[in-house]
Amino acid sequence: MSGLMEKWDVIKERVRKDCELSDVSYNTWILPLKFHSIEDSTVIIVIPSDQDNFLKYIDNKFKNFFKVAISEEMNSDYDVLFKLESEVASLSENKSSKSAVYNINIENANLKSEYRFENFVVGSNNKMAHAAALAVAESPGITYNPLYIYGGPGLGKTHLMYAIGNYILEQNPNKKVLYVTSEQFTYEVIESIRSGKSGKSEEITKLRDKYRTVDVLMVDDVQFIIGKDSTQEEFFHTFN
Repeated sequence: MSGLMEKWDVIKERVRKDCELSDVSYNTWILPLKFHSIEDSTVIIVIPSDQDNFLKYIDNKFKNFFKVAISEEMNSDYDVLFKLESEVASLSENKSSKSAVYNINIENANLKSEYRFENFVVGSNNKMAHAAALAVAESPGITYNPLYIYGGPGLGKTHLMYAIGNYILEQNPNKKVLYVTSEQFTYEVIESIRSGKSGKSEEITKLRDKYRTVDVLMVDDVQFIIGKDSTQEEFFHTFN
């Protein structure tokens, strides 16, 4: 996302040359356009106007030129969506009403807010994982349930997990989302079993209430529970 912002002036200049625009046309239509964000490989461009005819004209005349310029500058395929400034402002107001709840729940979910779909670098080695993760985020518990992401270190598995959780909470801050490492899950299972043997059966109940009442559970490095029979059994029942 930051890379596109840095190249925004270059992109507009490319559109100017490709369209062979005069200074007047460029200053009227292209120069005022603002890069806003990237959503699901679609670049949102803001038109500083509230006139629908501006939107229709710019979309019809310049959309394909922007798609080519952005995709070539960023070495990745992007679509383009133009929005009026008034439309973007109203969307921002709606999101801000959710932000307080979202900020609270993101801490409870054990997520890192900086890891999002917008700043995930999609390449040939992770395109399928990215698409599957986004599908889960859009339809949690329905699409790819469960989703298991496999790959070597440094390819973005944890980034995608955080992105799923952040996306879900942004769309519905009241959802109960929880990210946990397999080490933490194993530790809590062992501690609850020890407490149970010591006569504190409520610890096992707390553990099960914690993990079995969430809407979305994400366990990182789940392969590490291999060989840990008690943890595997608890995880099996939790998933069921």
